[in-house]
Amino acid sequence: AAWGARVLDAGQEHSVDFPFEVDPEDCRVCFRAKRRELSVELRPKFSHAKSFAACDVEQKVADLVESKATIDENAERKLADLVESEATIQEKERPRSRAGDTSSAALLAELHDGPVDEDLGVSEAEGDAAFSELRSLLAEGPAFLGEGIRQRVQDGRINFAFCRVLRKNLQHAAEADQKNKAHAFKAIQQKIRALLGDKAAAQVARHHAPTVQAAAAEAQLAPCLVAPENILDASPLRSALASTPASKGNKTSAKAVARLGKQVGQMLQESGWAVLDGLFTASEAAAVRAEMQQLEPHFHASEIWVGNQAAVGAQMTMPEIRGDKVLWMCGHHPQRSSSPWSHANMSQSGADFSPGEDPFALQPCSSAARQAAKASTMLGSGGARRVQPSERWLNRNLAGMLDAMDALVQALRESPAAGRCSKLEDRSDAMLAVYPATGARFQRHVDNTAGDGRRLTFLCYMNQDWGKEDGGELCLHPGGTSPAVLVPPAAGRLALFFADSMPHEVLPAKRHRYSVNVWYYDAEEKARAQAEARTTGRIGGGGAIISDAENAAAQRLLQQLLGSGEAQPGELERLAQEAERLSPGAAQVVATVTMGSRVPTGVTPRDVATGLRSMTTEHLNGLR
Repeated sequence: AAWGARVLDAGQEHSVDFPFEVDPEDCRVCFRAKRRELSVELRPKFSHAKSFAACDVEQKVADLVESKATIDENAERKLADLVESEATIQEKERPRSRAGDTSSAALLAELHDGPVDEDLGVSEAEGDAAFSELRSLLAEGPAFLGEGIRQRVQDGRINFAFCRVLRKNLQHAAEADQKNKAHAFKAIQQKIRALLGDKAAAQVARHHAPTVQAAAAEAQLAPCLVAPENILDASPLRSALASTPASKGNKTSAKAVARLGKQVGQMLQESGWAVLDGLFTASEAAAVRAEMQQLEPHFHASEIWVGNQAAVGAQMTMPEIRGDKVLWMCGHHPQRSSSPWSHANMSQSGADFSPGEDPFALQPCSSAARQAAKASTMLGSGGARRVQPSERWLNRNLAGMLDAMDALVQALRESPAAGRCSKLEDRSDAMLAVYPATGARFQRHVDNTAGDGRRLTFLCYMNQDWGKEDGGELCLHPGGTSPAVLVPPAAGRLALFFADSMPHEVLPAKRHRYSVNVWYYDAEEKARAQAEARTTGRIGGGGAIISDAENAAAQRLLQQLLGSGEAQPGELERLAQEAERLSPGAAQVVATVTMGSRVPTGVTPRDVATGLRSMTTEHLNGLR
């Protein structure tokens, strides 16, 4: 207003009196959120008086007095006080606390091996909070150290104050010859350094699929088609697989495969992705596609995980976000051994196999899909011959493709450029995927956001004569100053990228698009995830232990709550009535999915129902 201002800050109201009448519409207000600094440039209402800034307040006071403008008789004194306080601030800039700084550059600069001054440079309260966080991290035990650090870095709990307190404790432990303590503190420091180094090289995303968070700078860069010179030639591996151990060219082939593994490792380290051609011919890709088409009637709509935590949420079908259909294939793991991550442990039994059949043969994980496929292959239509038991589940071409993919990853793992892939040990079951020719897509996402062990995503495509007009490109988003990379899903093409850090998407497909997806696990992260799942019933931290039945009940309600389409009259009341029938665990899931970190503990079904009844149809549409 003309004689003062009202400032509202977090519910608190402050009044500021102006020393003279101003023109409210001509005053400039600036708020710097980072410093929480509010500045107002006052412009006097008098047309012949110039506006003033803090740097020349004294001169403006004299100008106003000389102009004999009608102002408050105390204005000169008030403005003089302003000048004095401003001069004091300019004389000695108030130091800003760095305790809460979480930037990678600041933390890496602080985590050096030099001594720490007795004055920590942080307040007592900041130091106590940092020490409490450090003690909490140590209490979680060495098995969860890496995951604990990763979570704290992402939450902002590892800041400048934490790093300063960590180094001070490391220094004291070393001076007191407390070797175990010093070793523990040193391990924490090294893991933070490594994580921040990875973060600086590739922004590690934590959003669950699919969340689009394109940076402004990246959004201005048009996607580029993968350059031919950036597509590696995988034919040396093809030659090696075709040769026998006793052949003369075997040693030469081994060297060529080693070079290929090194090239893939270097590409992954430099870009986070690698693309290869030449491992499979068009006819071999067509043979795999034919096997997939035979199984296609048993594919089901894919699901995405909707939730703010790895263990609290629901698998939901949302075709506008992810439109492919998939079928998981169990068995045929490296070294012909059953994988502890395979669905086969839960879904296969001796009754599924006939005498002489391989119990680890490649076949659908779903018991219903196996039985349906078995019925359709036992006797073909029109009097086709009976398929023998030994032929029933072979899927020879698909199995051969997986063998070749395993061989490439083995060469990568053993290469000196393996980097983050040096501890790959096993892979997931194979996921067969088809994107229908209806514009099916998969919005931008990161595969592993929960620390479940998956380090490398590996895809192979089976699409003959794929053209630009067919769409369906794999779009990789390396971030930074690099533009997005478009990879057409051509027949026999391979694509690899880091499962835990590479945002990617599948663009709308105008033709049926076939692919095989597998994920390779990092041994250490997988072991931590398994241990965490055994001890707490969850992977990725957070949330209570929720039973399968409670998850299923929550999923049914969430599917209706978050489903597509405009909210209908009476829909909220119907949903509220269903919420009242939930168990407390299922109610907690629903609340956590919809509210995230804001949800309190101990949510009851009545709480969820009350929340739904308090919503309007506009709120529900906004939530969807």
